[in-house]
Amino acid sequence: MPMDTGEVVAVTFQPLVSETALQIAEKRDGEVAYVGATGEIDLHGEEMLRRVLESSLSQGGYSVILDLRHVSYMDTGALKILLETKRRTLGCGGELYILVEESLPKQVIYMAHLQDAVKMYETVDQALEDIARRATCRGYFARSAARAEEPEGRETLLPYLDA
Repeated sequence: MPMDTGEVVAVTFQPLVSETALQIAEKRDGEVAYVGATGEIDLHGEEMLRRVLESSLSQGGYSVILDLRHVSYMDTGALKILLETKRRTLGCGGELYILVEESLPKQVIYMAHLQDAVKMYETVDQALEDIARRATCRGYFARSAARAEEPEGRETLLPYLDA
């Protein structure tokens, strides 16, 4: 049985730096923001991701490429953030592009039946091609509206309608 000597022993704990803690990188190029996430999007990471995405949009970004290819965990709270961001980007004429490979985030999106609600790509180049296609389509319709012309026949517009 230990003796009580009356001596106070200070014990300090150093917080563990988790290898799964969420890390976020953000880059902007004009109206497009790139947000890359690595680690776990859990309850603590969700707020950080939400703040970064809101900041990207409030600084003039219309479209967001959200890279989830290196995310090892995400829950339904993260799905809510994706849908909120999609709503905000659509509201300002942009879009949310989500990068996923055969990873957990893709599985979670499919399990929630949201694969038709969000645009998913495997590479940044694929997302950028879609952004360019949307910009071309927007420009085509803006020019037609400015000239107050009726759009040409359906056959001419088919490439734009599929975008």
